[in-house]
Amino acid sequence: MKKLIGCLALFLVSSLEARPPSGVYGNPDVDALRIELEDIKHVLHTTQVELSLLEEKGKKQGSKLIQESTNASLSALEKKISSVEKNVDKITADLRTLSTSLNQTLSQIQHLETHLSTHDEKFSEVSKLKTTLNSISKAITPVEALPTKMYRVKAGDSLEKIARAYHTTAELLRKLNHLSSDKIVVGQNLRLHDDPS
Repeated sequence: MKKLIGCLALFLVSSLEARPPSGVYGNPDVDALRIELEDIKHVLHTTQVELSLLEEKGKKQGSKLIQESTNASLSALEKKISSVEKNVDKITADLRTLSTSLNQTLSQIQHLETHLSTHDEKFSEVSKLKTTLNSISKAITPVEALPTKMYRVKAGDSLEKIARAYHTTAELLRKLNHLSSDKIVVGQNLRLHDDPS
């Protein structure tokens, strides 16, 4: 009987030492289970001490008393172990449920990411189409229809210089002002594009 208790004690001690320290799991149920196992270890140690004392008494009073005490201690330990096993089973079932929920959530997130990616691609296509339509619109709008402002030619100005200053071309200025050449005179009013950008 003493060997059986020793083996049980060795098994519990080795299983407790194989577990990481309390708090690593971050799960109150697992931590409660660990505390309960520590209690069982303590009870087992106490039982071994009591067994040693009873063996000494047994030499004087007989082996019957030792047997009854040992059976009672083992019965109490078996009940505690059974309770711990039930808790472990419950925690395992909870972890399985949590894992299933996590997998479902990850699947939904992946579906939403795919959906969002599709919308991003469509938005990008619409944006490109808008840019293309704006370019086409500018290309087909007559030069005369664009908004303009007036500029008075100063000394030292040339059509090329004015075009550079207002981010346009001399050719566009000639077209807008119905000029047949690049010749301009001081005081002459020229139409320039009024670029809203």
